[in-house]
Amino acid sequence: MIEDHVMKDMEVTIENTKKIFSTQDDVKYKVTLIRGEPELKVVIVYIDGMVKITSVNEDIIRPLNENPVFGSVATLQEAYRAALNGGIYHGNMVVISKMEELISTLLSGFSIVVFDELKTALAFETKGFEFRSVAAGQEENTFKSAKEAFVENVRVNVSLVRQKLKTRHLAVHEMDVGEKSNTTCSILYMNNICNEEFVNTVITRIKNIKQEDVLSMQDIYEGLVEHKYTMFPQSKSTESASVLCSSLMEGKIAILMNGIPYGLIFPTVFGDLFNSAFDYNINFALASFFRIMRYASFLMTLLLPGIYVAIAEYHPEMIPFALLNTIGASKAGTPFGTVMEVLLMSFTFYVLIQVSMQVPSSMGSAVSIVGGIVLGQAAVQAQLVSPGVIVVIAAASIAALAIPNKDANFATWIWQGFITILTAVLGLYGLTFGVILLLYSLARLESLGVPYLSPYIHPKKMQLEDSLVRFPLTDIQNRPTYLKPKIKERKKA
Repeated sequence: MIEDHVMKDMEVTIENTKKIFSTQDDVKYKVTLIRGEPELKVVIVYIDGMVKITSVNEDIIRPLNENPVFGSVATLQEAYRAALNGGIYHGNMVVISKMEELISTLLSGFSIVVFDELKTALAFETKGFEFRSVAAGQEENTFKSAKEAFVENVRVNVSLVRQKLKTRHLAVHEMDVGEKSNTTCSILYMNNICNEEFVNTVITRIKNIKQEDVLSMQDIYEGLVEHKYTMFPQSKSTESASVLCSSLMEGKIAILMNGIPYGLIFPTVFGDLFNSAFDYNINFALASFFRIMRYASFLMTLLLPGIYVAIAEYHPEMIPFALLNTIGASKAGTPFGTVMEVLLMSFTFYVLIQVSMQVPSSMGSAVSIVGGIVLGQAAVQAQLVSPGVIVVIAAASIAALAIPNKDANFATWIWQGFITILTAVLGLYGLTFGVILLLYSLARLESLGVPYLSPYIHPKKMQLEDSLVRFPLTDIQNRPTYLKPKIKERKKA
């Protein structure tokens, strides 16, 4: 049985460590003699690939042999005190007294110096993980804005945020999540703006995540949200440090995770899904126009197939006579009814969208566009579907791409299919029922206790400055009141 402390006998401590890591050949044990004296023996333990070997050699081994501080030590106790007082070069040192601490620090990229006949060891940060360098983002529009995007190293990501928010009020709370993975998670917020209830809620819920491995941001997301079974996102993800910093200044909380090149922003409301960093780099009138177009595109994606089915199948009298003749002529010879045509083509477009997500990004857009054109033309020529259905489904599918948030895209497509099926069964009554059901599901959602339809459920002028439309930036003086910020006016922060 492994004792719960670093043993007095160094040999036993090393033996216990080797038992724990018996199948890990990359755990290295390097015996070092201080000044070459056999009675001053220490063992340095590290994991190859997780540390910088040059740092181990230059910052630990070299000082033990060449630093004058160790020149007069006669015992390991004196050597330990010399190392504790700065004899070994380091940026971060941890005193270890338990085997559990030794294991966790070793797995975090530290090098452990074990002294014989002492009950404690010293861990020095010598991390040397390989990670991708900071580059331009691939997922978000960076028109007239900073290009750098987050990478897989949480330290680098936090530093990107600190470069943009050089203030003592930027709080960074670190936690390790996952009982086996011990993944580092950083919670960022402005301690003079963000509501303390949000901070306490996020920290408590992350602590309550009881999983062996937390390797994706979805694990964190599902541990934080109140409504796990809704399709609409209750947080906003971003790969841009600029977007994340803007959210922090509003009074929101950001979560960064080691190994994940994007951050989560809480709380998120419905209107946030239609906002883009692009909006803040162009004229306010253009930004407002584009936002309204996004909402219109959302409604178009959601309702257009259902409206077409309802009118063509149940209420043809609502169609102008000339258009009705055109639709009737185009349907001549097709074997399926309007409902089946719409569902068949919708499913085909869903498949194309899924394929475009699975193939490399350089091919994705080409696959979806070319596939849609080829399949649509072939279906019309084979008289399987009418041209009108192709136009309706293509327009609805393309309109969804105007929504900046991909999670909202997927949710909209699913609701589109659900509303279309209801309409096929009940006509306009089904369409109306589907819309009411959607509004009900959105109205009951909350993100960290904030109503999802804020600020539209209590519209006030100060809350509409940056929602459906965007006012000039100089006129946006107040933070969203639904966030309950400590400082409501931006200029006072």
